[in-house]
Amino acid sequence: MRHIVLLVCLVVLTTFGPRANAAPLKPGALNKAPRLIIMLVIDQLRGDALTRHYSRLLPPGTLKRPGGLRYLMSHGAHFPQAEHDTLHGMTGPGHATIATGAWPYRHGIVLNGWRSRRTGQYRYCVADKATTAIGSRGKGRNVSPKTLLGTTIGDAIKGGAPGQKVVSIAIKDRAAVLMGGYRADLALWLEPQSHRWISSSYYLPKGHLPSWVERLNKSAETHHPQAGKWRPLGASDGRSSTAPDGGLGQGSATVNSVWGPWGDSLTARAALGAINHMKLGQTRGTDLLAVSLSAHDIVGHRHGHNAREMEEMLVSADRTIAAILRAVAKRVPGGMRDVVVVLTGDHGAPPAQSYLKAHRLPHGEIARQDMARLLEGAVTKKYGPSPLGRWLTGYSKFEYFISRSALAKSKVRLSDIERVVAQTLRKHPSIEWVFTRSQALDGRWPPGLFGVQAARGWHPRRSGDVIAIPRAFVIQKRDEVSHFTGYSHDRTVPLLFVGRHVRPGVYPKVVKTVDIAPTLAFLVGVVPPSVSEGRVLGEMLSDGSH
Repeated sequence: MRHIVLLVCLVVLTTFGPRANAAPLKPGALNKAPRLIIMLVIDQLRGDALTRHYSRLLPPGTLKRPGGLRYLMSHGAHFPQAEHDTLHGMTGPGHATIATGAWPYRHGIVLNGWRSRRTGQYRYCVADKATTAIGSRGKGRNVSPKTLLGTTIGDAIKGGAPGQKVVSIAIKDRAAVLMGGYRADLALWLEPQSHRWISSSYYLPKGHLPSWVERLNKSAETHHPQAGKWRPLGASDGRSSTAPDGGLGQGSATVNSVWGPWGDSLTARAALGAINHMKLGQTRGTDLLAVSLSAHDIVGHRHGHNAREMEEMLVSADRTIAAILRAVAKRVPGGMRDVVVVLTGDHGAPPAQSYLKAHRLPHGEIARQDMARLLEGAVTKKYGPSPLGRWLTGYSKFEYFISRSALAKSKVRLSDIERVVAQTLRKHPSIEWVFTRSQALDGRWPPGLFGVQAARGWHPRRSGDVIAIPRAFVIQKRDEVSHFTGYSHDRTVPLLFVGRHVRPGVYPKVVKTVDIAPTLAFLVGVVPPSVSEGRVLGEMLSDGSH
């Protein structure tokens, strides 16, 4: 009987498993690699955004004159439900996962920043004190990819042959750095105060920006838009909430800010500058252009995904992507036939708290300082005051860090503090599950999907000592919108591939964002990044060029 059950399971897996529709390509199909890979990320792009506002998007266009998002949807493989299936849906972990093909427990970017257990000091996810900001007019952050514990798809492409170029561009520095990886020829991000594109001495050891970037900066300073009303790019499709009486972007300073449509425009100009001046896709080998549209996320935090402002930001992103693709179609020999494009989001987002309340949906807020005082008080009540004033050095997104220095000066064990903190958190009505460092090291993960995501998102040197998983739609107080969980609204993003050997269509499969880098590596003909653990999306591949 056991043998029959095993045989049935084997048949089911081979028939309906992830590679069931993956027919082999013809011999020699991959002998000619694409000239250019374009990796596009829209920050906070929910899985339903493209279909929700489809009617507002540009027409698909053609290979010679491609449109924007509808071009990708019509000419490419569209997976509406791709997942960042891990503990935290955030910018840093999301971009790192896309670029490395690994989950955070391997690439190490578990949060946008974490706390030192010894000092409580916040450590930004790409901070590097050994570097300096290049081109900054203020106090640009010192950053590099050195906290990334593996290589990226750009690094893999650079290792394939000499002369291949990698460029990464985003308003957010962590997005640009984590997409660019260790060997990028240029990584650019925006200094919001000065509206200048800047970089790091890690990428530019000679200490100055390329001349074409300086010209971009001068142009941005000269043509900075004046304050005024944020005017929509067309009539609404009726699928967004009504804009405030005062107009779009009220109270968010996005009209003349880089954190709005103008930010997309600046990003497009930088991408076009890289294509033109660095001859991306116009020489031998395969180049990579990685672009993340960061402004979309900031507007989402302020207004919520179902606001009219987010509808307009998607329209703005659509125009930006069309401008990039049209430039590539003209510049790259062979046009779009010699280009592979992938588009996804780094995470999703829940509805705004005001929306949840108005529609009587589950919601909740936890005050960070109140929770910290509650936990510190519980430990103090059990073991007395900390010899250094605090038992907990800090917290980040419901991850709590215990002071090793305080433990060294007391007779209390780490596991004792963990137990008290965990017990206190479990009593809170807005907390769904709690696990500790000791449990993680012993492999005692939470049940079901919580456990799968926890194992993928926890790192022993960077994650908290006690991690709380809040109930769905519970966020930190004073945030209108916040994304940091593994629930479907935070983890689900669209994924689209366009290019040679990609069979167009909508694929009703749940795929993972760790599959992006190994699939690109397969199409280019290089070994995947060092810590990659995803699979090649063979079900979308076929012979011929689409």
